[in-house]
Order: sequence, then structure tokens, then C-alpha cells
Amino acid sequence: TPYNATLVATDGSGHPVANLSVFFQIGSGPNTGRTGRGTTDANGQAVFTYTSTVAGSDLLSASVILQGGAALTSNQVTAVWTSPLTLTLAPLSATAPLGSPLTFTATLADASHNPASGVTLSFRVLNGPNAGATGQATTGAAGQAAFTYTSGVLGTDTLVATVAQGGGTLTSNLVTATWIAIPTTVVYLGPAGGETNDPSSLRARLTESATGRPLAAQSLTFAFGGQTFAGTTDASGVASVVVTPTAAPGAIPLTVAFAGAGPYRQAHERGVKL
Repeated sequence: TPYNATLVATDGSGHPVANLSVFFQIGSGPNTGRTGRGTTDANGQAVFTYTSTVAGSDLLSASVILQGGAALTSNQVTAVWTSPLTLTLAPLSATAPLGSPLTFTATLADASHNPASGVTLSFRVLNGPNAGATGQATTGAAGQAAFTYTSGVLGTDTLVATVAQGGGTLTSNLVTATWIAIPTTVVYLGPAGGETNDPSSLRARLTESATGRPLAAQSLTFAFGGQTFAGTTDASGVASVVVTPTAAPGAIPLTVAFAGAGPYRQAHERGVKL
């Protein structure tokens, strides 16, 4: 949309002055340095018309050259340019375990809130464990484009979406992605009882909580009767240890624990008594 800056020149009696050469200049703002020239008409007016492709505020002034070469400068005026497009990124925050995907959706709309389709958007992780990760996607009929990624490192990322607009860039709001350790579950599989001085095999399985996938080559700790035993899970996620109870007959507390390792969160099963 064009903006019209109008200079009005009058003499000391308030009468319009025609045929003055006018110089318009933008002193600051996104269009700094742009100029224009005109001549006052019978009403003492000269108009400078221009448009902007970048949002922001311009500060303009005009000047005329008087007889004798002296310059007379006008007051300053402000032209405020708003973006014809809006770009929003959602959700504002999201959390996922390491290795699981997170998706953020950008929505691009025009000044009338109509979706802008067929536009290429850029996504970027500004800071966090995945700083520098980028992606591009094109908006569909609903004006939306999605960015999906995963993380192998714990922490919180800050993301933004951008789109080229004229000679500048339109930037969305910031969103965050928080990456947490993968939840795990320990389930005791061994016997519920045994005999004093007879060996017993204590077994437990370690899995991912969300998927049930067994976790191999992980260490489980069995705390039994004041003693601690360690076992390593096999391909089915099961670890086993052999213990020989020596205490007097009665209930013996058993705790099976996983301390957590790599991307996996700690877990335990308590309250088992043999």
C-alpha cells in the first residue's frame, strides 16, 4: 500500500507558495536513504509517494531551496509499515524422549487472515543441543508447513520459522523443544519364594516404557537380604543372578534397580519379598 507524504508551503501570510522545488528524504527506518523530488502546485503542495517491502517505521522530512540558496527544512513525519503476512509457529513448547520425533507447524496468513499456500518456509534451531539444525517446507492449502526432527542429546532447543518477504525476512514467534531421557520399566520375573541355603535365580526384565522394546546390555542391580548382585540384560532385556539365602526363614525384601545409562532413564521395582 503506498504512503503519501505531502509538503504544504505557505508564505508569512499563510498563502500557498507555488513552483518551489521540494526534496524529500527518509532519514531512518527500513527505507533509509530513499529520496524524492517534486514541485509545489497552486495550492503550495508537493507529494512524495512510496511503498515498502519491509515492516518498520520510517522517519521522513522535506526541504525547499529558497532564494539566495538557503534551505528550509520541514518537520519530520513517521510512516509505519506493517507486515502484510503473519507467521506463527506452534506448539509453543513440546517435550519428547530422546530419539522420538517432535513436530512443529508454522501457519502463514495474509492481512485478511487467509492462508498463504505454496510458500517456502525455513525452520532453524537457534540454540540448545541441536543448534544449527535447519529444514524447509512449503505451505499447503491451509497455509501450514511442518518441521519434524529428533534429538540424541538431552536439553532444550529454541526454534523459529522464517519466510522471505520483499527485501527482508518475516520471523515467527519462538518455540521450545525439550528432550528428556527415555523412560524405562523394570519388572521382576523370578520366583516368589525359595528355601534357605538353596540357590535361587532372580530374574528381571528391562524395557522402554512407551514401546515395550527390551533393552539389552544394560546393568540391573538386585538388592536382596542385605547383599547386592549385578546382572546384565540379554537380547530379551532379561538379567538374572543366582543367590543363596542364608537368613532364617521369613520374608526377605528385594529391590531391582536400573541406574540409567545413555539415553535411558533410571527405573526400579520395589516391594518384592521372597
